[in-house]
Amino acid sequence: MGIVAPTPIERYVNFGSFVETAPNQFVSFFFRVPNPDLKPQTIDTGEASVIHQFGEALQATVAGYYSRAERLILTHLWPMIDRLEAAAEGADAFGSGVTLASQGLVTTI
Repeated sequence: MGIVAPTPIERYVNFGSFVETAPNQFVSFFFRVPNPDLKPQTIDTGEASVIHQFGEALQATVAGYYSRAERLILTHLWPMIDRLEAAAEGADAFGSGVTLASQGLVTTI
């Protein structure tokens, strides 16, 4: 299992500013909001393969893999401000697959 902790910037740093463009109208061109409640991402991966030799000239391989990530840390942008950025825990992700391969040796006399 792999663990990726949130960075200190994602958890604690707040920066940016608002500018008054007209009386009582403010705009921000960039603002970042911290999230001290972020939990670490976890990533599980696995792979297994089987290789079989058919005589001297043919070999076959079957390999399978999976990856599962939980609590992916995502950066959200809000359109109300030109760029408001905040890190949040996102969805989980899962991927798996199988690979089939063969190798042969052709000889000529």
